Amino acid sequence: FKNKQLVQVAEQHTQWAEELCVQLQQEVNKSKDIEAQLQFNNHLLEQKVRERTYDLTKMNERLESHHHNLAFAHETAGIRPWDWDIEKQKLEITFFDQQKQTQNTPLHLKSILERIHPNDRKLFDERLKEHLEGKSDHFNITFRILRHNGSWRWIHDVGRVISRDPKTNKALRMVGMTRDIHQEKKDQEHLRLSAIVLEQAAEGIFILDEKLNYIEVNPYYEKLTGFSKSELLSQQLFNITINQKLQQQQFHDSITQQLLKTGEYMGQFDEKFTSGKSVYLWLHINAVKDEYNQIINYIGFARDLTDQKRQEQHLSYLKNYDSLTHLPNRFYYYNQLHQYLVNPSYSFKNLALIRINIDRFRAFNEFLNNDSGDELLKQFAQR
Repeated sequence: FKNKQLVQVAEQHTQWAEELCVQLQQEVNKSKDIEAQLQFNNHLLEQKVRERTYDLTKMNERLESHHHNLAFAHETAGIRPWDWDIEKQKLEITFFDQQKQTQNTPLHLKSILERIHPNDRKLFDERLKEHLEGKSDHFNITFRILRHNGSWRWIHDVGRVISRDPKTNKALRMVGMTRDIHQEKKDQEHLRLSAIVLEQAAEGIFILDEKLNYIEVNPYYEKLTGFSKSELLSQQLFNITINQKLQQQQFHDSITQQLLKTGEYMGQFDEKFTSGKSVYLWLHINAVKDEYNQIINYIGFARDLTDQKRQEQHLSYLKNYDSLTHLPNRFYYYNQLHQYLVNPSYSFKNLALIRINIDRFRAFNEFLNNDSGDELLKQFAQR
């Protein structure tokens, strides 16, 4: 009986051992599955890490490229970014070579203020104080600063407070940028002077595009043509003139062809505008070319020579005609006689000269007066 019990116990233990082996085998299989899953996950994680590292590398390269592009843009535009830590009294300026220079704010402000032009110092102080106190949205000032070579340079400074004490509202940090605008100021001054010259010039000045359409005129040209600036713009050069005769139209076409061919025209001629004004016009037009030698504009100068022409005609009249009787004078007589005698185109078989004298004219002139004598000459000339 005891042996049977021992056998039963042994069989029971054997069964338990087999069950434990089965469980152990299952746990081993589970461990292998978990290990395989861990290896797979580890492989995925390594792949993700490599991809993320690659992305970060590319991102850093792009950031570096953007940084260089920004630095180059700053260098090209003459911009110097700055960062002012007001609380720690440090100023950081980024120069064109990407090197940074830090100096204490009081020293920086002192060095800046000492070199600001006296006429700009008060405005600089007011603008900076207003912004630090929160009275303005940003700090913006244009001023002149003294360079080491003794010359004054125009500077444009823009900044903004980006950090304030939440309790006192005191400015803690300010960023901005400084730009040298000296050349721009000179160019603006030249443009201003050019505009003044254009406005106040004592002759008509106009600018045409490459198709000979008006794009700019000065007041004198408006007065000369009788048209306002708005009426002239976008009009073709000779569209504002009256071309009643074919000869006038052909003359205008010849000027246009010469401009398109040679890029220049200069001459004097009678012109009548559709505004009703008639002038004896002096016109000079030159082409303006770009760096590729292509015509991009034409600049024209016009002058009203009507009064001058009248004076010339009057002087010519006085030179050749008697102002009292309006008959040809002795100079004109000798000139015409010479032409008749030497010019082969005049073929005269017979040539006669008649001289008429007024008898007792001197006595008549002395008996009455000079005015009566002049009146007698007028009547005699008319008859």
